[in-house]
Amino acid sequence: MIVLAEEYGQGPMLIADIAQRGEIPRKFLELILLELRNRGILQSKKGKGGGYFLGRSPQKITLGEIVRDIEGSAGTDRMCQPDGVPALPGLPPRAGVWHSDRHEGRP
Repeated sequence: MIVLAEEYGQGPMLIADIAQRGEIPRKFLELILLELRNRGILQSKKGKGGGYFLGRSPQKITLGEIVRDIEGSAGTDRMCQPDGVPALPGLPPRAGVWHSDRHEGRP
């Protein structure tokens, strides 16, 4: 999503390019992109010049929305304990974003 947000307005991106820039295994990324497209966060274009792109401005997409669309509503609850400490071992410090997003009433 970060790669697509950085390229917002520049047209569709190939899965291979997103995977390489995001250092994400292509097969794993394909599943995520398909789910986000089905949920309306992403759009895709087939054929020459095709690929994936954000369906709306990056400023209008919340991190919590992405997690919920991929993992369901329990996804954000699993990420942090009530005090904001990451609930999963090895989770990066920015995981606190999940906690704040959940508690600020964002969709």
